Amino acid sequence: MFYMAPIYKIEMTEKEAEGLVKRGLNPVKYESEIISSNVGIVKHDYIKLGIKNIEKNFDENKGFNIAIIPTEQNKNWERQNVSLLEKGLYMSNPKEFMEFHNSVIDAYKNQKPLFDAAGNEVRRKVVEGLYRNLTSDEWTNLNMRFEKNNNGIWTTKEAIDLDKNKKIIYDTNEIEVPVSEDAYVSPKVLTK
Repeated sequence: MFYMAPIYKIEMTEKEAEGLVKRGLNPVKYESEIISSNVGIVKHDYIKLGIKNIEKNFDENKGFNIAIIPTEQNKNWERQNVSLLEKGLYMSNPKEFMEFHNSVIDAYKNQKPLFDAAGNEVRRKVVEGLYRNLTSDEWTNLNMRFEKNNNGIWTTKEAIDLDKNKKIIYDTNEIEVPVSEDAYVSPKVLTK
């Protein structure tokens, strides 16, 4: 199974790039504008989301960016978060991922444009590759955990930073959970 995590691209070996080509994606080396100067991440590797009417209102300082190439693979959820947070980056939360998912589906089905973090329109082949990955049997780690606290109240925990000992600092919110045992839940029926 191919594990696609829509999180920030760090580096890719030639072998990893060959694997993406076999899966229908077309990784490209860019010598371009950088998103994170400490790790050399380029803007063409990300889709810009979270801006209404982005075609007319593109602003690189607004919205958020989601990687179009899977990264930080072969690590558990905590290790992925720590690795990203050490670089000043973060893993997508469910709301961001669903906007990514729905935008890719809309771009594919309705010929809508997607834009990279530099404001360039994403090539059709990339949109098609993302669509194939999102509509196949993929696994995606998201920046959200559901746990019961000491009072028996369900909470969500989102990794937001690291302390001086490189332990994850969480943003925690109480929630009502109608599902009380392991189950698959459709994201279409989830509420805030």
